[in-house]
Amino acid sequence: LTEVTDPVDYADPIVISIDAVDDISSVASVDLVVDGTTSYSMSNGGSGDTYSATIDTTGMTVDVHTYEITATDSEGNPSTTTDDFTVQDFEIPIILLVGSDPETVGVGNTYIDAGATASDNYDGDITADIVTVNPVDTSVVDTYTITYDVEDSEGNAAIQVTRTVDVVDTTAPSIDSYEVSPTNTPELGDSVIIIATVSDNDMAEMCALTASLMATVSVSDMLADLVNVSDMATVSVSDLPV
Repeated sequence: LTEVTDPVDYADPIVISIDAVDDISSVASVDLVVDGTTSYSMSNGGSGDTYSATIDTTGMTVDVHTYEITATDSEGNPSTTTDDFTVQDFEIPIILLVGSDPETVGVGNTYIDAGATASDNYDGDITADIVTVNPVDTSVVDTYTITYDVEDSEGNAAIQVTRTVDVVDTTAPSIDSYEVSPTNTPELGDSVIIIATVSDNDMAEMCALTASLMATVSVSDMLADLVNVSDMATVSVSDLPV
């Protein structure tokens, strides 16, 4: 009695062979029954003493399966032997991303992860078992990586899948108001302070911008010619790194 590839991976075939001879009469049939329910007729290919059957393990449980082989001669005399084989699951699940990779979201906006799906050759759809780690914080400009992992019921781990999410700031800050101090006409060489109030969708950048605009400016010849310091207070601003 021989078994080819035992244990066998789930959904792969296993070939079971046996030598059956009768010194008095001929062998009429050789039959194989797996788990007491599924019957196979074993064949010798038309000649010889070796009889074989190929068993498809698709749909079987990952477990030990017993089988019984009965050889019957032309006189109806049976001879029986039993054995078993093991079906195992060696194949890892597969994770597929849903949606785009990479993805871009504006700072301050809401980000909803599209997720992923997972399938396994034995367990089928195991999407519900995916473990997702999503560190995306849309209040902070940065590049984030979302990870997806899953294992099947036999402990086979899928290759980790990731998605890159870039939180970006594409909105220019605006100057809401500014103040010049002192407001009286300065003398040449005097200092004035220009304080601007700005707003931005990125709070961290807004703080940096506000601080940068609280600048002390020395009055130049050009400024001394102005009637009032506020006449020269033309302020512009762009995003600055934090």
